[in-house]
Amino acid sequence: DTINEDDIILLCSDGLTTYLNNEEIHNIIIEKKDNAVEDLIQIASERGGRDDISIIIARREDER
Repeated sequence: DTINEDDIILLCSDGLTTYLNNEEIHNIIIEKKDNAVEDLIQIASERGGRDDISIIIARREDER
């Protein structure tokens, strides 16, 4: 299998998914791109995130 240009891989802990639903996470990743991780952590923290909030977002970069 290959990663296509528009594919996004998200690895995260339940410290994120407890406080944001899938649609919210998706929308923030699409809209914020480079700042998505910081924004997701901030929102989860503001909503009461008391657990570790771990996030990795992987995207395919253009081959040059």
